[in-house]
Amino acid sequence: MEVLDRARGEWVSVAEIVSIAREQGAACSFEAAVACALALAEQRLVRLGRYVQGAGFSAWPQRGPELAQRLRGELAESPAHDPLQAQSDIMIDAV
Repeated sequence: MEVLDRARGEWVSVAEIVSIAREQGAACSFEAAVACALALAEQRLVRLGRYVQGAGFSAWPQRGPELAQRLRGELAESPAHDPLQAQSDIMIDAV
């Protein structure tokens, strides 16, 4: 899987996963990206978290439904002036 291959080399943002899903023809690339990130995390192949400038990547401790809820909640919190900020800051990291 392209997403996992990329994550093995560097952090991969949700925005990048959306782009990959779009390139592969997903009807709803955002939902496909969220589902992909959660599936990889459920298999414990990646960790989800947020990148903060100057502080680096901080993995979230949640798993299962709690992780899905946190991911969706954090993605919904982008500021109006930058609606894609959360997609750019939330990332996966291969374990």
